[in-house]
Amino acid sequence: MAVDFEGVELHREGKLCLVQMTLSDRPNLVYVLDVFVLHNALLMQTPRGTSMKDMLENDQVLKVWFDPRNDVDALFHQFGIQPSNIFDLQLAEVAGRRSKGLTVKYVQSLQKCLSACDRLEQHQKSFAERINLSGKELFEPSMGGAYSIFTIRPLRDQILIYAAHDSRYMQVLYESYIQNLDSEWFQRVMLGSSERANWWYGAYVRPSSDAPDF
Repeated sequence: MAVDFEGVELHREGKLCLVQMTLSDRPNLVYVLDVFVLHNALLMQTPRGTSMKDMLENDQVLKVWFDPRNDVDALFHQFGIQPSNIFDLQLAEVAGRRSKGLTVKYVQSLQKCLSACDRLEQHQKSFAERINLSGKELFEPSMGGAYSIFTIRPLRDQILIYAAHDSRYMQVLYESYIQNLDSEWFQRVMLGSSERANWWYGAYVRPSSDAPDF
C-alpha cells in the first residue's frame, strides 16, 4: 500500500488532517481518509477487526512512502501508531543515483521524482506539476497560503485533488526504482527506511534535505 499524509505543520505538534492510500490491487483508486473530522478513523475496526493502525503496523504489508519522517512522528505521538515495513521512495531515488557511482548530497522532492520517472507519460507529469502548484499556492506560507487550509470543511477541490494525487503514482515510482536496484541496494534502502520509521523516538529533529548514508 502507498500512503501519504497532510496536515498543519505536520509532526508531533502539528495536526494530522488527511490520510491518502493507494492499494496494489487497485492502483488507479485513491482513498482519502479525513482524520480531522473522523478523529478515531485510524483506530476504527472493520467487521473483521481490521483497522488502519493494524495495517500500518503489520510487518507483512509493505508501505510505500515518500519520506515518512514527519508522518511517523505525528502518527506515534497523536495516535500511538508505529508503522513498520516501510519502503522510502526518497531514499530509493538516492540509492538509484549512488548505484551508478554518482555523488548525491541532497534528496529530491516527490514532484522532481515524478518528473524524472520514465514510466509516466508527459501529460501525466504536466498534470502532476499543475496539481502540485495549485495545492501549494493554498497551503505554503512562502506562496501566500496557510496550512490551516487543511482544517477548513468542506475541503476545497484543489486540496482534495492535491492530497489524493500525492499517492497516485507512488506505486509507479516503486516499480521503477526496484527494477534498477540490486538486492544489496534494496536492502540498504529498507534499512534506511527502517531508521526513518523510528523518527518519532526521542526529541523531535526537523528533517534535513541532506541525503543520508544508508
